[in-house]
Amino acid sequence: MISAQNRRHIFYLCTRLGLDELARHTIQHSVCGKEHLSDMNDSEAGLLIQTLKGELRKWSARQGTRHNHLVHGDNIHNLMTPEQRGKIVAMSIQAYGKFEAETMDRFCRRQFKKPYRLLTSDDAIKLIEIQKGILKRKLKEDQK
Repeated sequence: MISAQNRRHIFYLCTRLGLDELARHTIQHSVCGKEHLSDMNDSEAGLLIQTLKGELRKWSARQGTRHNHLVHGDNIHNLMTPEQRGKIVAMSIQAYGKFEAETMDRFCRRQFKKPYRLLTSDDAIKLIEIQKGILKRKLKEDQK
């Protein structure tokens, strides 16, 4: 029999994840092999709780929204994610044939008033959109 505390915790996590009853039953069955909480014991409930917590960690905070504390500087919030950095480098290579950090740094200082390495996640989104526009223009020029 599952304890009341584990039962409340499961319902709390499901609410935070936005899962309805049918989704909860499906997840319970896939994790523990039991569709109803009344059929579970505390060890199975613990396994379900760990699974739900893992999902909550994945979706609770958008990447890049954590505080990043630099050793020799002010606190910088929302630094660009590695995925965004990779996309920017790939699009630069696609547009210009190479990626030069100095050139990107000069562009970011003009456009965003800060160096490339200090771009926030929101700035990176804007930079990616700018690069998409550049690639579209280059594609149109190549088709002429």
